[in-house]
Amino acid sequence: MKIIDPVRAGGEPVITITPKGTILVGSHPGWTHTRYPVSPNLITPATGQSYMWRSTDNGKTFAPLGLPNAGGAGPRGLGQGVSDPDFAIDKNGRVYYTDLEALAAASVSWSDDDGQTWLQGNDIAAAFGGA
Repeated sequence: MKIIDPVRAGGEPVITITPKGTILVGSHPGWTHTRYPVSPNLITPATGQSYMWRSTDNGKTFAPLGLPNAGGAGPRGLGQGVSDPDFAIDKNGRVYYTDLEALAAASVSWSDDDGQTWLQGNDIAAAFGGA
């Protein structure tokens, strides 16, 4: 086991590898657990969305995308979901990222530059006529 971030304790991680070999990891913020070793701060920092990390050196190091408490923005802007993230990659190499928004909708973002930057799309629920 390898700890990829000593600050952000995430749960239920999802991992994908892009066509260029970049490793992307997504995880919901650790509101139900803490990092190890146990910290007096049982709440890990969050930006209102699931965490995302990126590695371009075969997993030797990981960099978080978006910084907690840095203007409130994560990898995709302000609060686009907080649970159950997932990745998909299409045949052209576009990477998609989705996660739940309060169990009522799901946000979708995508990256055309191997996960370096992310564009936010519309909510899935809104796209299908939902609330």
